[in-house]
Amino acid sequence: MSPTERPVILAVDDEPENLDLLERTLGLDYDVRVAHSGAEALEILGQLTDVALIITDQRMPGMTGTEFLSKARLRRADAVRMIVTGYTSPADLIDAINSSNVFRFVTKPWDIDHMLSMVRRALRIYEAGGGDLLDEVTGLPNRRLLRRELDREVARTARTPRPLALKAIRVDGYADYAASRGPIAAEMLLTALADSLRAALRQVDVLGVHGDGVFLAVLPECAASDPVSDRIVAAARSRVAVREALEGFPALRISVDEARMPEQGTSVRDLLQALALES
Repeated sequence: MSPTERPVILAVDDEPENLDLLERTLGLDYDVRVAHSGAEALEILGQLTDVALIITDQRMPGMTGTEFLSKARLRRADAVRMIVTGYTSPADLIDAINSSNVFRFVTKPWDIDHMLSMVRRALRIYEAGGGDLLDEVTGLPNRRLLRRELDREVARTARTPRPLALKAIRVDGYADYAASRGPIAAEMLLTALADSLRAALRQVDVLGVHGDGVFLAVLPECAASDPVSDRIVAAARSRVAVREALEGFPALRISVDEARMPEQGTSVRDLLQALALES
């Protein structure tokens, strides 16, 4: 895609009014193509040379959004993938993330500003290398993409007097929990925790996976007085899957550590070392 071309977004939904809303919301800045079914969308994908983002409804006749995205991933692995849905169960969430590496679930009815923010973030991922820069369990940015976002925020903060905070959210005892309860339970815990962290953080914050059972949040312009850590722990415990895991496995706990720029350093390495995430 050349700098003068608008990013192509493929929107898929069997309800015309939903497609119309997406076109009106995104059409001014992006080249929005629409399809009324998964089968039609696959045909369109075969005709296009460049698709940056795919936004699909989950419940459609003939082919669900999850099924469509798993097929679309084979044709356009670099396209970032989002699902819009009015209903999701934990099993649906895990299936979608594992089969098609979904970047975001957006619940109906969606807020226009929130949708625009998610689309902008999805397109940054596409420009950085595509949907395969996402963690396959949670759909969050993986360590490689997270490092790029962190480099960008540290460079931006260095040019301004505004603060920057990093939060390392650890699932202490995760390896033992996964070995004891099995991979499905471990994945359900991580997806529920990732969902709770998204809800606790702001749209401008960057959340990603730094390692097994370790999340990293990058919080620009976050004041030292902001009780983010308390909010994170409270949000995590509010999720049934997380709360049941914590109560049923005493060795499991959620811990949050913080590093601030410039107090703990002025480079990415300084900050990660302060969090014991880099030697």
